[in-house]
Order: sequence, then structure tokens, then C-alpha cells
Amino acid sequence: MFHFASWASLALAVLLLVGHVFAPSLPPETASRLAQDPPPFIWLVPGLMHPTAAGALAGLSLSVSLLAATIGAAGLVVVKRADDQILMRGVARAFALGTTGLLALSIADSFGVQTFVISVVALCFAMAAVPQE
Repeated sequence: MFHFASWASLALAVLLLVGHVFAPSLPPETASRLAQDPPPFIWLVPGLMHPTAAGALAGLSLSVSLLAATIGAAGLVVVKRADDQILMRGVARAFALGTTGLLALSIADSFGVQTFVISVVALCFAMAAVPQE
């Protein structure tokens, strides 16, 4: 399960990246409004360029893709040490908790195809965290 969850996490990263790159452009009136309004969730640094809401959302979108890729890559590194079951279960627990949080956010804020892939990743890591004995 752990091995599959790691590959599923990498697939999620690719899916999120494809969604980011090939997303349809916003209507002009929405894009202009997003360009004017500063994002309320970014702490602005005096003297630096202020990001737009669209830029901040694009950055967060790419960050989630990078996070999924990092989880998948770290999982594949742990799989190489498959003889250490304590390590694998501990990492599986941490990844299960993290991806479950990501799943809750995806359900609440951006339910879509990626939500189903996130649920597979979270479920597989949770199942890998349970001892087989």
C-alpha cells in the first residue's frame, strides 16, 4: 500500500500541474478585479512588490503540486528501506495525517477530480500505517 500511495502522490502532483498549466483563462472582468485586489491571506512586506490575488493563487496551486511530488518522492525513498517496518509505519502515519488534512481542504474549498486522487493517497497511506500482524 505504501508503495502505491507514493506513486499515487506523484500522479497527483502531475494531475495538479497539468490542471494549473492547462486551466482556462479567467474572463477579463474577473482577471482585472483579481489584479486590483490584494490577497487577504498574504502578509505584505514593505518596499517589495505586492502580489495580486491571481498571482498568489497560482503560487499556492504550484506549491500544492510540489508538496504532493515531495511526499511521493520521500515515500519512494522510504520504500527502499522496506525492511524497516517501524520507519515505514511512522512515515505512513505522518503522510496519512498530512494528506487527510489536504483532503479536508480540497473537499471544503475546491472539490473536483483532484479530490478523489487525494482521497486515494490519504487512504493508502492510512492503510499502510496499520500493522499487518
